[in-house]
Amino acid sequence: RRCLCRGAPLVCARLAMALAMLFKLAVLLAAAPAASGNRALPLVKQREARYVGGYRGLPTLEVLRTSSPTEVVSFLAPWSGARDFGLFVQLASEGGREQRVAVVAISNGARVMIYDLRPFLRQEARPLTAALANFLGDEQRTFYGFGLLRPAAQFAKEFNVSMKSVDMRVRAWPGADLDGGVFRVAERLLGVSFPRRPSLRQLEGQAVAAHLQWAVARHCVEAYGAPEAAWRLTETEVPPARKYRAMRPRHIFDAAEEPIQKLAQLEQALRRRTMQRLANSWPGQEKRVRYPTARESRGRSTQQAAPRAGQ
Repeated sequence: RRCLCRGAPLVCARLAMALAMLFKLAVLLAAAPAASGNRALPLVKQREARYVGGYRGLPTLEVLRTSSPTEVVSFLAPWSGARDFGLFVQLASEGGREQRVAVVAISNGARVMIYDLRPFLRQEARPLTAALANFLGDEQRTFYGFGLLRPAAQFAKEFNVSMKSVDMRVRAWPGADLDGGVFRVAERLLGVSFPRRPSLRQLEGQAVAAHLQWAVARHCVEAYGAPEAAWRLTETEVPPARKYRAMRPRHIFDAAEEPIQKLAQLEQALRRRTMQRLANSWPGQEKRVRYPTARESRGRSTQQAAPRAGQ
């Protein structure tokens, strides 16, 4: 009895630890996405809302970084009447693949929205909300930035979205001093000072860069006049989105649809379209491979073994 009484607290402690581990395992299994035939996309809910300030010559910025389609719809609603925007796009690669769109930052005034696509870099089909795709592809809106040539082509290739964009590094106001990066141009034209330039890998740097694209464009419009239509990136520089429609489906999610279910449908459509394109590449000469059955394989092996036995 004394031994049992002395060992009872130890047994109870071990049972409590085992129950705690089982509870944690149950929580993790409940939070994991349901298994399916295709590779499931983890439901990423990245959201960060904050104010960025402290730079002389810049207002305090209201920044929202999100991967939620519904938040994108609500944040873009106040910009329904705006026409000029600053655009900052960051490309990234992961797993040895080609560079793809990772971060999309849009600014008008002191509001900045950052749509984060980095959690989906390893996925073949990636979500882009229908609201954001229609917003970027609207012909009534113009997006300004430094170095938009490659991101605009990537948007057309990856999402079939053609933007009305002006790359101020390629063609812009001839009387303005637009040489250099966006931070140097902002220091010269806007009088902004950066005691320490923010990193473009972080939310603060991405928000400031997107706002400066808009601020520089607005300054040039007020000082040198409205932009000309010839400054827009042409089809020779950025292939139109319709050239990629035969190659890739439009990877756009509706705001009311579940991302994981939609991703499975898009992966199936992409696989089906790829097989159809391969079949159409040899018209009238579809390559079909017929593998022998088990009976035919046994008969062929016996036929090959008979002459050897006679020899």
